[in-house]
Amino acid sequence: MSDSSTRASDGRLIAAGHVLWVAEAALGRLRKTVPSGGLVDDGDGFVFLIEDPSELDEIVLELNVGAAFGLAPVVGTRGCDLIEAVAGARREGRQKLQGGPDRTPRMAAIATPAAFVPTSISGQDARQKFLDDDTLTTLVYVDEKRRPVGALGRERLFRTFSGQYGYAVFANRPVLDVADPHPRTIDADTTIVEAALTVANRDTDSLFDDVLVIDPCGRVVGLVRVRDLLRALTSLGLDSVQQLNPLTGLPGSARTEQALAEIIDTAETLVISRVDVVDFKSFNERAGFAAGDRTIQTLGHAVAGVARGRGVRFVGHLGGDDFIVVWNDDEEAVVGAIEIALELMMGMEALGPLPGRMSGPKLAVSTLIVRPSELRDVATLANKLAELKEQVRHHGGAVHALARLETISAPAWRPLDEAFVSVAGHVASLLERSTL
Repeated sequence: MSDSSTRASDGRLIAAGHVLWVAEAALGRLRKTVPSGGLVDDGDGFVFLIEDPSELDEIVLELNVGAAFGLAPVVGTRGCDLIEAVAGARREGRQKLQGGPDRTPRMAAIATPAAFVPTSISGQDARQKFLDDDTLTTLVYVDEKRRPVGALGRERLFRTFSGQYGYAVFANRPVLDVADPHPRTIDADTTIVEAALTVANRDTDSLFDDVLVIDPCGRVVGLVRVRDLLRALTSLGLDSVQQLNPLTGLPGSARTEQALAEIIDTAETLVISRVDVVDFKSFNERAGFAAGDRTIQTLGHAVAGVARGRGVRFVGHLGGDDFIVVWNDDEEAVVGAIEIALELMMGMEALGPLPGRMSGPKLAVSTLIVRPSELRDVATLANKLAELKEQVRHHGGAVHALARLETISAPAWRPLDEAFVSVAGHVASLLERSTL
């Protein structure tokens, strides 16, 4: 920790070992710890100046697991040193806030610390916790690995106590029986838009219950109140929300076109896939429009989940059953397509049988590999992808076509049918070394 300082406009020395930038959406993480080094609002985040190493460690611990924050040391004693540190911390934090393939904040960024309680807590003790803290809305029960086993909301407990014999029965005995044994959980890296769509599909009895945010191991890292979720969603701005597909919450066609133009301008190799359902129009007509919408949402969840897990460059939803994924390289595109197909299969199984014993939707993926500077605009790219998709349509079946610009008429084919995916999907990591 450096022992640097700079002078404020009134001549006072301000000590600032580190600059911490915290996104407004993540500020709720600091409910228990308020930095002492001062607070500056820069529009969409806050800047803290911190010199105490133990205080910094405590704050960063609260902000971990994906929250949007940036950190930079102040090196030197000049005013410009502090300005450079603020700029660096802000840049890092904003990259996290807008990071990810869909450019929207994650649930981890707005999660607040959860109040964990033992399963033995009595009704009276639980009631007292709520009375002592007006901001506390949910008590969380976890197992020895911090995985959720129940959640007790303020309203649920008070409603129980107001009923006949409720206080007499639960005041001095464990109140776990009153808790929700299956609280709603959402992955920490789920975007706030995806989460909002999930919450909107709840039944009315649980619509306003808090959401538990969990890490990849299923451990609770915090919770999100529905009102905070809606506030964060609103903070994206009307223009940003309007650019998201309302069915999946992924960037729509306008945002996708903008992102592709930005990627083309980098003059780097582009590996882009168009993902859709084989003959979706016919599937939609036979299965019914409601089942068709659920299928699109399931495919969107599969595409977004694989994209997040692999840290791809971009994922978007053009509309209907058409999705776009920009991978990091061609090997990732091969394995990623298998993973999407597997996730789609499992997601459709969870939805239950389709009408008339129909078989599940078949996935088609068209991947185009474009060398640096081989094309210069999105319109040309769209036309080339359309040509490759036409090859896939003529081929038929669940397949993955891979091609370069000069091989669109004769792409390399890989199967994506159920028999192949059910085996290969579970050993996809072994296919990382696959090449065209």
